[in-house]
Amino acid sequence: MKLSISRDYLLTYITEFLVIVSGVLIYRLAANRFSGIDFSLFAIIRRTVSLILPLVLLGVGVGIPRYVALTEDESTGTNYLVSGLLLSFIGFFIFAIPCYIFREEMSFLIFSSSGYSEVFAPMLLMIGAMLFHSATYSYLRGKMMMMRANLLQLCNLGIAPLIGFFIYEELVPVLYFSALSWFVFSFFFFLITAKDMSIRSSIILSQVKELLTYGVQRVPGDLLLAGFFAFPAFIVSHISGVEEAGNVAFAVTLLSLAGAFFGPVSLLLLPKAAAFIKAKNLQGIREISRKVMNNTLVLTFIGVVIFIFLSETFLDLYLKNYNPAMVNTVRIIMLGAVGYCVYIVLRSILDAVSVKGLNTLNILISFGVFATISTVVLLAGLSLEIIYYGFVISVSLLGYLTSRKILSFLKQEA
Repeated sequence: MKLSISRDYLLTYITEFLVIVSGVLIYRLAANRFSGIDFSLFAIIRRTVSLILPLVLLGVGVGIPRYVALTEDESTGTNYLVSGLLLSFIGFFIFAIPCYIFREEMSFLIFSSSGYSEVFAPMLLMIGAMLFHSATYSYLRGKMMMMRANLLQLCNLGIAPLIGFFIYEELVPVLYFSALSWFVFSFFFFLITAKDMSIRSSIILSQVKELLTYGVQRVPGDLLLAGFFAFPAFIVSHISGVEEAGNVAFAVTLLSLAGAFFGPVSLLLLPKAAAFIKAKNLQGIREISRKVMNNTLVLTFIGVVIFIFLSETFLDLYLKNYNPAMVNTVRIIMLGAVGYCVYIVLRSILDAVSVKGLNTLNILISFGVFATISTVVLLAGLSLEIIYYGFVISVSLLGYLTSRKILSFLKQEA
């Protein structure tokens, strides 16, 4: 078992590292290939997809691996993938149809101009394809089939987006290619997984209800968390225009990449913690919680200090042609990496130990702080930098609240 767990961590870290490298290359290619406006649109679209995805996913990305890991009946566990796909695609169509009909109004809301409505069709297709990916990937996590899960992750998030830039030179075709390739890879992995499943239609409806009860408590939190990473760019787009908003979106993406470094820990902690709960091994949960929290604090603090000093050099190597104002924006936003990474590694434990949306409450409090600071800045006409610092304070608070909730749980169970 220890050998298997170590191998799973190693493979997952390698995969997520390659995905991070791919993400870096994607923005480099986008900066070189697109104009200033198209690059900003590309950055904002990616943040928008991240914002909308939790809303339509309805928590199945967390619910599927939890219930698959907890269930004792093998045949029952295999049906959670079908149930999760059904639930998430219902949510997708409820959102996508009115969004496409009112795409000009949505374009103004997101980009402060109705002239970008042509990107909504590929953007919605990207969201639908990513739903398919998320459900399939989550099921493979729950089954601890990490070799297959990591290969799916690498194909969709690492390889496919890069290929699009080598085939097409314009923004919209690149978006369409991403959506199509995500769907094709997800469908392929679904097929090779479904052949080993014993689908029982009699329990699908009850599982949909079960996933909905569990997941709906997490949707507000997931949506607000995505809002952390999307709203700064939306706000700036209405104040200073799309190009400056693109700089903010890029800075927030770098923060997301920092969190992605710790993603493998979070990905494996959810099914592992659920297995501890099934075995009533609370000591195992205590030990792993303390270990990952301490390691994350040390590594992220060192990483942030190094990045602050080398940020200008990094941007010179990465983007070459960039707005000098981006340097300061990136430095400020990256200060939130410590709190965000702590949240990333610990959130899975909270999702595993309780059906209640404990993370949602923490996110709600933190986002309320961000919204309050942003509102004051807008009403008083203060510097945009205060919004950036407000973002950092809010994300740092999220990490603190998450760690406090974990420590409280450990103390109660000691």
